[in-house]
Amino acid sequence: MVATAIGGDDIKALREQVAQLKLDGKPAWINNQQDWPDVWGAPDSLFGVFGTTWYHKLQLPGVAEFVRKWQAANKDGPIPVPGNVSYNGYMSTRELLRAIERAGSTNNVKIIRELENLKVSATDRMQHFDAYMDPMTHQMQQTIYLARRNAKPADSTDLFEIISWTEPKSAADDAAPGKCKLTPYEQVPTVDS
Repeated sequence: MVATAIGGDDIKALREQVAQLKLDGKPAWINNQQDWPDVWGAPDSLFGVFGTTWYHKLQLPGVAEFVRKWQAANKDGPIPVPGNVSYNGYMSTRELLRAIERAGSTNNVKIIRELENLKVSATDRMQHFDAYMDPMTHQMQQTIYLARRNAKPADSTDLFEIISWTEPKSAADDAAPGKCKLTPYEQVPTVDS
């Protein structure tokens, strides 16, 4: 078994080399999260099992509508469906704007305090479990999906087969609170536009 923990161009190069050498079946591979834009550009090099935070074929409320809206806004783009990167960008921007509304201010410390109390229902996140912000680490705790290359795709965009999902507290990094030391509010320079 080989477990990788690399990203960006390094994981793309590794995937390409493993596929060229036909090592994708043996040994067994466990990879970290695979980013949709990287996978879309080289789907034949996808192998092993890997994590993701979202998939456009999840049979959950809101997913199909989100995909349709994304496609309408990106009809001339090179990738025909949203992936985990687009999804996380949308979700983080939406939650930031909601935090600004709840704070009634653009003061960064007030917004940080709002985000530290963030809880989002599974339905609102289009995931299987509710998500929440860990106030001690500022890590978003969300559903983690385990996936692999889809051997029987329904269409040309159906590259992943979701094989399981884990609730946020089961996937949390228990060591993070001891390693992460956030700056106290009193020491954070305040910005208010």
